[in-house]
Amino acid sequence: MKYIKIGEIIREFRIRNFLTQQQLCQGLCEPPTLSKIESGKLSPSKKLLDALVERLRIPLSLNVPITDEEFKRAQIEQELTLKVANDDFNIGNLLESYLSASPQLSHLEMQVYTFYKIIFNLQNKEHTEESVSEFVECLKITIPDYSITNSLSSYVLTPFELLIINNIAIQLHENLEKSQAISVLYQVEEYFDKKNLNIEDFARGYPSIAFNLSTWLGEEGRIDESLMIAEKGISVCIKYGRTKLFAHLLYNKGFSLLMLKNMDGIQSIFQALVLLQINENFSLIDAIRLDICNTFGELMWDKINHFSLVNFKI
Repeated sequence: MKYIKIGEIIREFRIRNFLTQQQLCQGLCEPPTLSKIESGKLSPSKKLLDALVERLRIPLSLNVPITDEEFKRAQIEQELTLKVANDDFNIGNLLESYLSASPQLSHLEMQVYTFYKIIFNLQNKEHTEESVSEFVECLKITIPDYSITNSLSSYVLTPFELLIINNIAIQLHENLEKSQAISVLYQVEEYFDKKNLNIEDFARGYPSIAFNLSTWLGEEGRIDESLMIAEKGISVCIKYGRTKLFAHLLYNKGFSLLMLKNMDGIQSIFQALVLLQINENFSLIDAIRLDICNTFGELMWDKINHFSLVNFKI
């Protein structure tokens, strides 16, 4: 029986994706290092292997021996990811632990540390004005030639790199550079459309992109575009069972429909409100009521309430 080695799998998927060694390993390692990995002469670190697998969308779990320091950092990184995903930004102690887990950070680990350090500083209202350039520099650790104006079509990106770009767009929007923020997110949206992403990566990343982009397009009065992106996001949520931003996207869809004088928007907003009520997100329900009343008048909110009463009776 022949056992396929990690290097052979990486080489096979690189060729399937029509990538040169230079394209695959850009910002991760040097081409001679990748060549040694593919030929079985060198075993990659766990962090490097994960990055190569993510760029290639390999639908397998590949493992290599890891050091105690790598294991500790992997555990801390998982904790950081879960906390931030749940809007818990009390991560100062975790960052200190990540930094002190071993004497030296690899450049991939430095990217992780830098990203979460920026997130931590933003939540503590530090360096807000410089945050865009800080995120860009963080991304340049693995994509040295990245620029906000660059198309993403020439890159092979990991989900973590896409997360950084999403945060670049968010900070551009926070700094009132709204057209640039929309342009960056459209680049990401097109990347999701054109690249052969695996199901998990696509389902995890797209709803957040769709929500931000549809919201910002709506704010800029680009209602048809906002509706289109919201509907795409809703389809992904339904198809892949992603629930976190489902109600938000339903609301964006309903709001856009009402802006287009389409009363079907009432049903979408009703559906969003039901989900928010189930999840006891009453603060967002209040924000929606205020938004509807300010934009369309209290009569529209009464119509939504009437729709709710009729449907609950059914």
